Amino acid sequence: EFENVKFSLVEALQNDFGLFRVEATIKSKDMNEYLNEYKAEMKRRKVLFPGFRAGVLPPYVMGDIRRYIVCYGLETLLGQLGNMNDLKFCGPDREEIRFGDDEYYKQIIVNDFRGYSFEKQRDTWKEGTDFSFAAEFHAISDKPLIDAEEIAVIDAEIVESSE
Repeated sequence: EFENVKFSLVEALQNDFGLFRVEATIKSKDMNEYLNEYKAEMKRRKVLFPGFRAGVLPPYVMGDIRRYIVCYGLETLLGQLGNMNDLKFCGPDREEIRFGDDEYYKQIIVNDFRGYSFEKQRDTWKEGTDFSFAAEFHAISDKPLIDAEEIAVIDAEIVESSE
């Protein structure tokens, strides 16, 4: 499930608190699945837009829906990664954060190779394409981080430096 994920501990700031980095690609198949689930939910709720059948989304709402789908994809992947590694996302001073919130993603998503901020990455995603990102975030760990041999993710690619 995590075949396109590189996850690492950047720095152990305290025994149970650190800065982590994830580089990942959410495959188009998964993103399209989230979009189809959203459309099905709109149809189930009988949400109607003038001139469109239930469950059919007009072009003028697709921008907002795409933004939602990207955030949902991030929340799903990061949430699973955190759960698998017994991590609780927090701010740099260990304060609680609003996980899944655009404001939080603005803080943790790193500019991409084009120099795009989170908002621009999110706003330029189109259905049928992968969504690749890198994030650096603080988290509290249930496992000791200082002198920890390795933070591992099941089924994730482990990247080792050749230097």
